[in-house]
Amino acid sequence: MNIAYTERYAAYRAEEESVFSHPSGRREEWLVPLEDGYAVRTRYFWEEKAGYCLHASESVLLDGEGRTVYTWRNLNDDAEFAALVRHRDGRRYLVFRRELYGYSVLEIETGEDFHFVPSQSLPAEGEKFEETFIWTGVHYDPVSSLLAASGCYWACPNETVLLDFSQPLAERPWIELHELLDPAYDLYDDIDFDRWDGEGGVHLRVFDVRTMQYEPLHLPAKRLGHLRRSLKNRRDDT
Repeated sequence: MNIAYTERYAAYRAEEESVFSHPSGRREEWLVPLEDGYAVRTRYFWEEKAGYCLHASESVLLDGEGRTVYTWRNLNDDAEFAALVRHRDGRRYLVFRRELYGYSVLEIETGEDFHFVPSQSLPAEGEKFEETFIWTGVHYDPVSSLLAASGCYWACPNETVLLDFSQPLAERPWIELHELLDPAYDLYDDIDFDRWDGEGGVHLRVFDVRTMQYEPLHLPAKRLGHLRRSLKNRRDDT
């Protein structure tokens, strides 16, 4: 369940955003260039909370003239990222994070945005916390309109997930490649994205536990489609 647009989540953000009154002493401002002349300028913040320390950031998307296009605040700056995607619909999208869990998308031409925050990792009082996938980078394939997200579960091997990005501002379920290839984690530890093959397939780098080294693994479009259908049938049967 996506809680990004709930009153509970709005109240949570309002409480945590006190951190932005406490500038951090580290890397006060950082400018990262993107494609097409865009850049992201980020400032960092730090606050000691009751029982934990909150490291946060405030980022501004700048155009080629240095003008502000969009601003967002991230309540956890661990492995944060911002990536510009040139979509086959002719528009550009910024994919980024406002939390440790979940992801956000900005349609640059219109200023419309979409946020996804999984309820399992920010549970209401009395609900059980569950780890969910942490996004640390994305790679778009205009051939298949798939988005590959690199990341992991906290303190677990690297993982790559795939989701349909044909409608970037719509919520879509994602598929974990471990679940497709090695659900018992008997074959691979890390499954890292390498590159798209230009024909709807994907090249990966996997840490093979049998050879104890990284190996290349290619999933052509046909095999990738077969694996996705098999997983869907498995879920439907349960």
